[in-house]
Amino acid sequence: MIKWQSIVQLRDLHTAHQAGTISVQKVARSLAARLRRNKFSGEYELEEIIEDLESLAKDPKADVYDYDCILKNLYAFADDGNRIWIRTL
Repeated sequence: MIKWQSIVQLRDLHTAHQAGTISVQKVARSLAARLRRNKFSGEYELEEIIEDLESLAKDPKADVYDYDCILKNLYAFADDGNRIWIRTL
């Protein structure tokens, strides 16, 4: 079994977005805030991802595709060295 160094919960955000109760911008803003509290905050790659999420949160034209592109980068960062388990279930 893999031992992850930290966990970030996304299920509640994704569930709310799928239900139509929050926008993709709100999801991005909330995820950025959660990542800022993560122990890996401050590492260059994660800071770039957080900044991308914060930019998306301010863009009224951003959509799920834009969010998914950033999330793909987050997964790559998180998986390297089992840094962060991104909990979606």
